[in-house]
Amino acid sequence: MLYLIILSVFLFVSLTLTAQNLRYNKDLYVKNNVQEDLAFHTVNRVEDISKIEYKYDLKMQETLVKEYKYDEKTVRLFTPNEKVNITAVLEGTMPKVGEIALDPQFAKANNLTIGDEYNIDNSSYRISGYIGMPNYAYILEK
Repeated sequence: MLYLIILSVFLFVSLTLTAQNLRYNKDLYVKNNVQEDLAFHTVNRVEDISKIEYKYDLKMQETLVKEYKYDEKTVRLFTPNEKVNITAVLEGTMPKVGEIALDPQFAKANNLTIGDEYNIDNSSYRISGYIGMPNYAYILEK
């Protein structure tokens, strides 16, 4: 009976600490990477974003997205963000000209590693690293 009580207390404390740690890490990730509360898509460019940000006390960022479909796959290219949905570098580095960073699950599923060449629409890019985007790859509270 004593062993069961000790085991129960140990499991309760361990699981409680793990849950608190996961919540803390999630909250820190959302804060540091400024996960969006709202996203919208437009055909035309939004003019004078800074004026809208000031008037409504917002953080806004234009992100350009381009989709390529081939071999039953869809590859979405995003411009890097600096104010909202800031990309987290999980391994390697952020891409420079002629480079691309990939989601680690996509890279794994397609047997791609950092340093490999990856072709998109007749252009070749060197894989610079693996990244995570808070608005796209991860299921979080928001």
